[in-house]
Amino acid sequence: MLREYAGVAAVCRKDRSDFSVYLLRLAEREILDREKRATERRIKEANFPVIKTIDTYEFSAQLRLMKRWFGSS
Repeated sequence: MLREYAGVAAVCRKDRSDFSVYLLRLAEREILDREKRATERRIKEANFPVIKTIDTYEFSAQLRLMKRWFGSS
């Protein structure tokens, strides 16, 4: 929250948001940051040899296997 409070305050000031909206936005950012850090910590603790994401997945290899197993239909 310490990192984000000034930026959120500036946005809320510009939007003329009240204090409850400011607190809500600040809390939402804190929750997102905690979730992100928890995910990063779990990945690090898992000691994966390689980190893979869906954007690096080789779908064409899966399609070749499916065609081999089920025919080319």
